[in-house]
Amino acid sequence: MTKIKISKENADKIEKLLNEINGRATAHTYTGYTQIENMANAAEKKLSELLLKKDFQGATWSETSGDKVANCYKGSRIATNVKLQRGSSAWFLVSVSGRTVWKEGGGEGYLTLTAEQDAAAIIELRKQYTVKL
Repeated sequence: MTKIKISKENADKIEKLLNEINGRATAHTYTGYTQIENMANAAEKKLSELLLKKDFQGATWSETSGDKVANCYKGSRIATNVKLQRGSSAWFLVSVSGRTVWKEGGGEGYLTLTAEQDAAAIIELRKQYTVKL
């Protein structure tokens, strides 16, 4: 798959891709552009808590759809797994795949940093405190 910029101009393209991956499943899947846009916004917020904007490029955000269901739910569900990557000024959809989830659901998204971003995040964190020796 070629990466797609998360922007309103690409909403139809993103929704078409989601529909192709999900098939007939809609209940526990990502089906709309707004869901992907909200995911990119959450990723941007999380990244801004850790890094300066100049260091954002290269981070990835992965998330699987589907909330936790009641313990009495015994079956599996079709979910959507999405991976976003931060470019120099925007987030891009880089992969979409189907995934089977059980009662636990997909869960929250998670951020992956490069080694350089990790080092930069540590520097920013250390600016927030002093160590008493």
